[in-house]
Amino acid sequence: MLRHLPCFIIRPIITLLLSLNLVYWGSLIILGGVIKLLLPSQLKFKWSRVLESFMHAWAYINMLVIRCFNPIEFDVQGIEHLNTRNWYLLLANHQSWFDIMLISYLCINKMPAGRYFLKRELLKIPFIGLAAWALDMPLMQRYSKQYLSKYPEKRGCDIATTQKACEKFKFIPVTVINFVEGTRFTKQKHQLKQSPYRHLLPAKAGGIAFALATMGQQFSGILNTTLCYPDNPEGAMHAAACGKLKRLTVRIEFIPITTQHLGDYDNDLAFKQGFQNWLNGLWQKKDIELQKLRDKNQ
Repeated sequence: MLRHLPCFIIRPIITLLLSLNLVYWGSLIILGGVIKLLLPSQLKFKWSRVLESFMHAWAYINMLVIRCFNPIEFDVQGIEHLNTRNWYLLLANHQSWFDIMLISYLCINKMPAGRYFLKRELLKIPFIGLAAWALDMPLMQRYSKQYLSKYPEKRGCDIATTQKACEKFKFIPVTVINFVEGTRFTKQKHQLKQSPYRHLLPAKAGGIAFALATMGQQFSGILNTTLCYPDNPEGAMHAAACGKLKRLTVRIEFIPITTQHLGDYDNDLAFKQGFQNWLNGLWQKKDIELQKLRDKNQ
């Protein structure tokens, strides 16, 4: 019955419920993060498990709210053989703000809690920024080419952030999640970046390479994850807020880590070129898969 309400009624209800959910669990995570600062090192990692349970609860209730108002059908393949005892590096395309809610939900009891590479600007958003800090998520600072040409000393700051964060991730199983395009896909960004792909922005290799260099032997594998909203390609979050979100399609490919993925990205030019070629090839296949998923569901 709730699914048949008009958008102008559904939107404020969903917005309110999701906001209350964020405030409640975000506050607990932030408080837990402050407590973690006071704990001895040997207890901090156990306490992180408590914060992860709060994050799982946030993700579960988010999806519960969304499903009450939307006729959602899940089509998820490749998650069956994963478990919460291993470390994973998850590489995904970025279609919508809804991506984070979806992946966080999929992590529950299927793989370790996610740690996202996020933009530092999110620190300014109430509850989200400090909760991300409390969960030890890497907060990346993006600089324009013009800014870096003026302040070259800022070049490489994201790499240092990646390495520092990954050192923390060595002690408890986590799923390190990287939206490889660095930003959400939009038609404007697609044109601006002159993307060679139809449904994707160009992939950025540096952060992934350094995460693998820091934790490569610890990762059980790479999870090449394709997110598709075949009925709502232009805006899954907007569709969810209006009760119009339908199919959620997820494909997860497990890729074993080999010497091809491990090397000195900064100083070994041959490795750097080979790694970029591998990632570009992965992105080309993902672009083809996205087209097939959309064609299949039309």
